[in-house]
Amino acid sequence: MANELVEEKVDIILAGGTIGAQVAKNATVAIPIVAAGAGDLVDAGIVKSLAEPGGNVTGFTANAPEAGVKRIEIMKEIIATADRAAILFGQP
Repeated sequence: MANELVEEKVDIILAGGTIGAQVAKNATVAIPIVAAGAGDLVDAGIVKSLAEPGGNVTGFTANAPEAGVKRIEIMKEIIATADRAAILFGQP
């Protein structure tokens, strides 16, 4: 599914959990990725550090439903010109 989102040329991807972030990162180095509800992104090798993640991935662990509006605000701050966004959550 991550590859399909890349083919659709979405402006940003919100990836759920550590696995979702890794899958999205493997699919693109160009599209910004926000990892929501992920574990330790540094330990997983997805980002270099929390202070300076590098690459196209950033994220947070607050995975409360009421944080949804804030997530969209953060995505708009990252790419102010975004018209299309995708949310990618994995199911085991």
